[in-house]
Amino acid sequence: MTSSAWSSLQQQAPPRWSTAFTQACEARPLTIAVVNCMPDAALRATERQLCSLFGAASSGLTVRLKFYTLPGIRRSAAMQQHVASFYEDIRDLDDDPPDGLFMTGTEPSTASLKEEAFWPSMAYVINLCHDGGIPAIWSCLAAHAAVLEIDGISRERLPGNLSGAFECRMDSGKHQLFYRLPSKWVVPHSRLNGLRRRDLERNGYDIVSGSSEVGVDIFIKRCECIQVFLQGHPEYEPGVLAAEYRRDVLRVFHGELAHMPQMPHGLGGRRNQVAVRDLARAVSDRNKTETLASLERITRDLSPRVSWASEAQQLFENWFTYIDTRRQYSREAKPAGRPLRQQTSFTFLRGLVQEA
Repeated sequence: MTSSAWSSLQQQAPPRWSTAFTQACEARPLTIAVVNCMPDAALRATERQLCSLFGAASSGLTVRLKFYTLPGIRRSAAMQQHVASFYEDIRDLDDDPPDGLFMTGTEPSTASLKEEAFWPSMAYVINLCHDGGIPAIWSCLAAHAAVLEIDGISRERLPGNLSGAFECRMDSGKHQLFYRLPSKWVVPHSRLNGLRRRDLERNGYDIVSGSSEVGVDIFIKRCECIQVFLQGHPEYEPGVLAAEYRRDVLRVFHGELAHMPQMPHGLGGRRNQVAVRDLARAVSDRNKTETLASLERITRDLSPRVSWASEAQQLFENWFTYIDTRRQYSREAKPAGRPLRQQTSFTFLRGLVQEA
């Protein structure tokens, strides 16, 4: 990314970005490739969410983000211009591999992932990380695509849309990447498909967290480096689930979806069956005024009861430290002048680099 583009994205960032994240981007930065596959409506919001989260998680490390997207994802003219201005060419990853990579999911348009227009470029990135030893986090559809490409594991359609903030049990002993994470955490999920635990375990994946409601939440695979897979969305801001519910209701209103979405699980708010029934009737009657009024009544205080922000920050802080430590370890030299807390993290995480 050009320095001018990087500066422009910094200016768009929320004030809670850390100083180290925004001001020290030229001094041996830890380069993270963000492959943002989200559709146009969520592209900019995803940038903001990831920049905010990664900035908070950088914790003294110099982290620089380089944004990419995949050919084959439909873009409006405005978003094509945005991508052209701020995003790198995905083909450059081979010549200039990042220290780590995060790939988001997207909305599929076909029943089979391999039939998607973006599949060839997505498979290219998956194999580049898997075969080239690039630590990566694969989110939602990207996680489904990665296990399909690497091990031929197919996802299955869920009975309905899994949407909400769910409590999952965490087995932090699976890997030191999950150091300091609690035994339980609440994490957003928003998906129509899932992976079977038995299929993953049969192919050498370790399940880190999950629940009876969501099935598998986080899982990992040990290859040349640790690959992390998320079926949930720890990067989500608190209002995203309510916004997605509103979006899907309006899609039903406009005839783009056949069935009304379920209310997101685990969100508070003054909602009841009467209000939801009134909304469904307004949508069915194509009464735009009443539909919008009902949506406003239902969603205005629809927010998660429990925050996942601190756990998400800890997860990505551990991941950044793992990547930085792995890079240092490969050079067989311990850098001088690192703050004491990072010295401690280096010692603690040295074992997991050797393990991976």
